[in-house]
Amino acid sequence: MNNASAKDFATGFVTGFFDMLNTMLGGKSSFEIRDPIPLDQKAASDMEAQFGSILSASVVEGGALAMLLPCQDVYTIAAVFLSQEMQAKDRIAPEDAATLREVFEPCLGAGASYFKEKLGKILTLSNIQVTAEGLAALPWGGQTTAVPFSYNAPSDISGSGVFVFAQKTVALVYPESAASLDQAEVNNILSAVGIPAAPGASEAKTPPTHQNLDMILDIELTVKARLGRVEMPIGEILALGPGSIIDVGHLVDEPIELLVNDKLIARGDVVVVDEKFGLRITEIVSPKQRIESLR
Repeated sequence: MNNASAKDFATGFVTGFFDMLNTMLGGKSSFEIRDPIPLDQKAASDMEAQFGSILSASVVEGGALAMLLPCQDVYTIAAVFLSQEMQAKDRIAPEDAATLREVFEPCLGAGASYFKEKLGKILTLSNIQVTAEGLAALPWGGQTTAVPFSYNAPSDISGSGVFVFAQKTVALVYPESAASLDQAEVNNILSAVGIPAAPGASEAKTPPTHQNLDMILDIELTVKARLGRVEMPIGEILALGPGSIIDVGHLVDEPIELLVNDKLIARGDVVVVDEKFGLRITEIVSPKQRIESLR
């Protein structure tokens, strides 16, 4: 995890989130971002129990993100914005989810829009929800990071929250966050493709550098596009002939798989380029997963 990029990403999103909240409530917010920490399943479960509210969204380009705020603050913000009474609860009640989603969807959208306005990077949010649990079920697609923060919002609302996001989502905004490998990772990849590491290199505690990544950029790997696959008895294979049709178990509207050294790294749609078939990438696994797949 690149802490600097993760903290910049969190700062940008939270800035957009609270800017929209200022507009909705008519006031001024302030917040303080703390250092990022990796998020494991136990920590995620503990956070759900602590906050009782999750404002979440999938990121169409890759990954997911979620804002965890104290449930009572979520209800208070909604009541102020809607100018109506809402009984604060310790956990999001299912019957309130739709109303709360309408209130906070613009805030999440503004958080994502921050990067388009400042950096020209587009994050498209989908499946926006306000729930009490389900953090682990979001499509993170790899390493997940949590950034705690404290805030003071309009209408004398203050407290602490946590912004959770996929590292693959950070890489969409800050590609350099996924560009560095340490020496051990380089050695593992070299070994996977049949190139021995230098003697004693595995013991070297070399910090991540772009130069280390350059060592492997010219290595040639076999790339395949897989339409589907099926297992067949030998008897059926021997019976094949011209005109035989094989069901490869792939639906017409499903994406094609892209394999590197027979390891899945991406999916895409078939296109025609200069009268040849090509593959337009629509989904790609996280940099960490791509590295792991080559080992």
